[in-house]
Amino acid sequence: MSQNLGLRLCLVVLLCLSGCNAFNGGSTETASITPAGVPTDDPNATRGLAPGLTNHGVVDSIALGDAHEAVLSNTSFTIHGKTTVKYSNGTLRRQGERTARVVNPRDRRYINVSIYTQNKIRSDQKSTNNSFWSNGERVLVALSSSQTNSTTYQHFESRDPQYPILKYHPQKERYYTLFQAVDTKVINHTTNNGTTLYRLTSTEIADSAQLIEYSMNVKIAQNPRNLTFHAVIDSRGVVHEYRLAYTATLTETNPSTSVRVVSTTRYTKMGSTTVDRPSWYAKANNTTPEPPTTYS
Repeated sequence: MSQNLGLRLCLVVLLCLSGCNAFNGGSTETASITPAGVPTDDPNATRGLAPGLTNHGVVDSIALGDAHEAVLSNTSFTIHGKTTVKYSNGTLRRQGERTARVVNPRDRRYINVSIYTQNKIRSDQKSTNNSFWSNGERVLVALSSSQTNSTTYQHFESRDPQYPILKYHPQKERYYTLFQAVDTKVINHTTNNGTTLYRLTSTEIADSAQLIEYSMNVKIAQNPRNLTFHAVIDSRGVVHEYRLAYTATLTETNPSTSVRVVSTTRYTKMGSTTVDRPSWYAKANNTTPEPPTTYS
């Protein structure tokens, strides 16, 4: 099972980077918001706009995260995520992309994860593309690697196999950390189909350690700076999208090197997402089921 152990470690690293990752890269669809000023001299400026959110920004990240998960746990949704880490000269160090389609009950899902990393030994690149499908009773897996130029398949007669990414949605705990790490403020709002959307922004880091923990390995980076952050949150507490970017110092290199970290997440098709069988369903379903996973 050494290949499976390596994949699990790779996925854990992706979870630290993502943020399924999320994402303004590629074909990001930004929510349409018509600016409407949020007056700072309003005598009701501390009134709750959404769970954990006031005109001053996010004041209770736990309440917001809980509300976000409570809404999405009762509907279907698609999440798009992307995280990139680039050196100051623009060279890509690492990139992770994640797309997940989840249907209530949340055991029905189809997740695709792509990881690109720079090979430090041979100074080239390697990439993996892994897909996970579940109907709530079994999980099928397709694992592709650029190094072997091949795809292998796995079959689990269980809704809870060894892959931690299958438990990664809709990630309320990550919003606990994110909104403790940045000091946000509300800059405008609009109403769309009866739902009020608030746009938040930030250039202030509230907790450097939390910020690094959220998006990178705390052992290899420090001194986050030059932060830009934007988010869209609705009146129920759902974080529709966000974009987080900052510069940090990578300490595992000699000498230390600056990197730019960009992490985005976007939720779409809430209430209308479907999960169909993937094109590789038969190949994975015909493999011998993997033995049950035990956890110590």
